[in-house]
Amino acid sequence: MGDCSWASDPDDLPDWFKERTYRVAYSGEEELYKFLRTWLSKLDYRNAETMLELEWKKLMRGNVRELREQINGEWAANVVVLATVETVEKESGVGEYQRIYNSAFLSPYSLKFFRAIDYMNPEVQAGLLTKKSTKPHEKFVMKVTHPEYGCKDFYTLRDIELYDSAKNMAASTKVIAEDDGSY
Repeated sequence: MGDCSWASDPDDLPDWFKERTYRVAYSGEEELYKFLRTWLSKLDYRNAETMLELEWKKLMRGNVRELREQINGEWAANVVVLATVETVEKESGVGEYQRIYNSAFLSPYSLKFFRAIDYMNPEVQAGLLTKKSTKPHEKFVMKVTHPEYGCKDFYTLRDIELYDSAKNMAASTKVIAEDDGSY
């Protein structure tokens, strides 16, 4: 199935999860399966016979044949990922490195919502927290913007564009001062 669930005791796992064969996940495996479920979204995950399972030990030894076979395969679809810039202080100055946020993914259909709504706006983000039911793109925004567990790198919740370090406070040499309203 390629889905994960958490519980302090196996008896506390949700019934829908226990209906299928399960095991303890390896470190990093949950994030990989989240990506795979989005990428291989043409699989019918509601069907009890659908299995999305990789041979983890082979994969960790560099055998990516199973993944390579799915590129442009019948189950593959496009995936939206969050492009980020990690800022690192170094002795020689500030280093900036392109990254991909690997904890949340979306289908391309979701991009239209990011073009219509400014999800970088803190008021919009706060409004999502009060909703009883959220859509996949809203869950994505809440995950990415979560103060403790969200993305710590620089990003924008818009279509990808050329990086402008002037927009990234962490890369700026400008000092934030309470008496300066320009920040």
